[in-house]
Amino acid sequence: MSAAKDAAKSVGRGLKATGRATLRGSKAGARLVGQGTKSGTRKFREFAAADGARETGLARLTELHLVATAADAAFTIALASTVLALPVGQARGQVALFLLTTMVPFVFLSPLIGPILDRYRHGRRWAIGATLAVRAFLSWVLAGLIMSGSAWILPVALVCLVATRAYAVTTAAAIPRVVPDGVTLVKANSRQSIAALMGMVLGSAVSGLAGRVGAEWSLRVAFGIYVVATILAITLPAQVDTRPVLIVDVDDPDGMDDPEAVDDPGRHSEAVAAAEAGLGSAGEWGNAGEWGDDPAYRSWQEQRSGLGTERGEAPSRGGDPAYPPTRPQAGEAPGRGGDPAYPQVGEAAYPEEVVANPPKRWQRWRPQPISLPTRVRAALVATSGSRALAGFLTLFAGFLMSERPPEGVSDVFALAAVVGAAGLGNAAGGFVGNRIGRRSPLGVVTGMLVLSTGLALITAVSYSLVTLVLLGLATGAFGQLGRLCLGALVQAETDEAVHSRVFAQTETTLQGAWVLGGGVGIVLPLIPQLGFGVIAALLIAALGWSLWVRHSDPSAESIPER
Repeated sequence: MSAAKDAAKSVGRGLKATGRATLRGSKAGARLVGQGTKSGTRKFREFAAADGARETGLARLTELHLVATAADAAFTIALASTVLALPVGQARGQVALFLLTTMVPFVFLSPLIGPILDRYRHGRRWAIGATLAVRAFLSWVLAGLIMSGSAWILPVALVCLVATRAYAVTTAAAIPRVVPDGVTLVKANSRQSIAALMGMVLGSAVSGLAGRVGAEWSLRVAFGIYVVATILAITLPAQVDTRPVLIVDVDDPDGMDDPEAVDDPGRHSEAVAAAEAGLGSAGEWGNAGEWGDDPAYRSWQEQRSGLGTERGEAPSRGGDPAYPPTRPQAGEAPGRGGDPAYPQVGEAAYPEEVVANPPKRWQRWRPQPISLPTRVRAALVATSGSRALAGFLTLFAGFLMSERPPEGVSDVFALAAVVGAAGLGNAAGGFVGNRIGRRSPLGVVTGMLVLSTGLALITAVSYSLVTLVLLGLATGAFGQLGRLCLGALVQAETDEAVHSRVFAQTETTLQGAWVLGGGVGIVLPLIPQLGFGVIAALLIAALGWSLWVRHSDPSAESIPER
């Protein structure tokens, strides 16, 4: 009996010791994870804030992009086995239907969403927040739809994709307003790309763990991350927003329109330049606070309501010294005892555009034709080649590997190697973009197009695992660098009044090129020499077209890089 008691005590002591050891190990592991997380967060914040990006607001935008991309990754993983699955193993007709489905969000992006975002760019932070809030709400809705197997899954998912593209367009238009001096636009865009890569890794890890319980839990994780991103978006610095512009009809100078910028980029640029001369830097204006709290905005509203004095003067509010009735002179920003942080209504607070016969309100909603600068068009053609190559390689290689894998390897291994190389090239493109300095964005894109064309020709002549991996690596790097450089050219050479529309137009064009490349990949017979020869010919055509556009306007070569 005593032996049994002793044995029981020994077992109890062993279990207690095991429990203490397990607890100590868990605490140590949690401590290590916490230290690693804290260290990683600190290093990322240092990376985002480098070169004065914290002061201008670029760091905040980069941090937001990491969180938003983490939510996108969780959302994509949740639907990866359903509506967002790439149907490579299915019939080619199903794949063609999938290609057409990917164009649906862009049907709304260019003609509708782009003009709306440009019109309300003085509330850009709220626009970014709205795109994230919509995705948060729809992620929660999708979690319930997946559990019930509803037929509404695809339409709701497509609305989320529309919001995703609108977010991309809006943030791209905001970057030039927060770029520090000495930082190129390509480098600023590459920081967003690196943040997106990190966000994808983090979001995939968290969503993967939650997805073990069910796909709906990955969507709930996405919901939570989107909510955090929404809060970060609406608390971005005021520099992200563009100041509104008063439109005054030369035939009716006493009539005042809403604070907005008209569609004419030339008039907008002149008005903003005049405002900059009177107010100082955009950063000084951005520090004035929210539009709704800005005394200049309140006094402008009162002026419209008949509470102010003559046009161009600030209402005095019954003699309140905080609202002096004096008209501000050029270069001055009076307010609150002369404090330049609180500019009052007038020429220095809201630039006036005196135009003849300005468009009516309903006419301003119509998309206006946009003539892209020469270098933007040349870069768009070249980058479209990268997207066509990516679409072709995604589908043609997928079908080809299952039928005719390279000699000596299995189809699964070959496909994994090509996909991995493309992903590695994509990541490398972001890091290279952060290091290319002030090299010509158009020159970088053209060089990558030449390299990809050469590798496509080599793959057509010598079809092997090595050439496929090299082509995949170049495709990923070309796609990433092409987007970074094209974005920089759009930001530098198009007027801010049409940034969202131009980005929407370029995004639609690039997606159309991806669909074109994928379509070529599904209609061609599975002959490596023929398939890669055809895509090489398309790339040569894109190269020739880009060079022709580039040299059609010799004056474009003299534009300084930013």
